[in-house]
Amino acid sequence: MRRRVLTTGVAAAVAHFVLALASLMIAFRGGMEAFDNRDYQLTAIERVAELTAGVLLQPGMSVAGLWRGLPNAAEWALFLGNSLLWGFAIALLANGRSLLVRARELDTRDA
Repeated sequence: MRRRVLTTGVAAAVAHFVLALASLMIAFRGGMEAFDNRDYQLTAIERVAELTAGVLLQPGMSVAGLWRGLPNAAEWALFLGNSLLWGFAIALLANGRSLLVRARELDTRDA
């Protein structure tokens, strides 16, 4: 059971990291284009990427906002930690029922 939660957590964290990084890059590209050209209208993909990045980067972005001028290594560590947090939260939600059933079985055996 622990192995399944660990595997699911790591897989979800990797997927989260890739999706968050891709959406951040797309949103940044659209923002820079709009910065250079005031008449530029964001495409639907850029708007979705901006919203997706805003959601996926929480709570890490809120924590990073507490400190100004973090070194790059600390920002990447925070980004990775945020993905791991999301990944293992998803893993616990996905495997929560089986974890509860297993815990109940262990409790009834001990009693």
